[in-house]
Amino acid sequence: VEFLAGRKPSAVTLVSDDSPRGVAAAKLVRETAARTGLAVRPDAGPDTALVVVSGWGPGYTVITRAAERQRREPTHQYGLYLAPWLLNGPIVNAVASASLPLRFDPREATAVGYAVAVGNRFGGESPTLGGFRNWLGADRPAGDVQVYAAAQVNAMPMYPTEPHATGMVLDRDYAGQWVPDGTIVPITAVLR
Repeated sequence: VEFLAGRKPSAVTLVSDDSPRGVAAAKLVRETAARTGLAVRPDAGPDTALVVVSGWGPGYTVITRAAERQRREPTHQYGLYLAPWLLNGPIVNAVASASLPLRFDPREATAVGYAVAVGNRFGGESPTLGGFRNWLGADRPAGDVQVYAAAQVNAMPMYPTEPHATGMVLDRDYAGQWVPDGTIVPITAVLR
């Protein structure tokens, strides 16, 4: 929220749910927004940022509706921000790009190793933040927060009949992906 306040949207559109985690996160968003002078309102606008701190079901619905609205008119031009626990393939792939504050880099060896283990064990299911935390164990210290962007990316689209370079991998379903058919990269330095 402090990061968003520095970008100066007119307001944050906050979506939460009544789960204990959603209630606590919404309270923190509202308190931080009030402290930084950033308005929180329920309706979308062209110069707002969407912040989603709900569970998966409501999060998917909200992000899908935001994507539909963005295709029709300028909406949430300051971005779509998801709670870390919403880093899940179907949710983040519902839009062209969404941002998440994370305490780990999904591209690092440990995170990729977890994603590979999930894929091997559960037949290609998307890794989850909660599962990753459990996999790491309680002794793992929390890292610094950075904002990451998850985006649907296809860098070299080619038709199946086009000749491919020798050794070129044709399958985009690479093991260890946190975002299927996409990528996730840091877009900020460590936030303090």
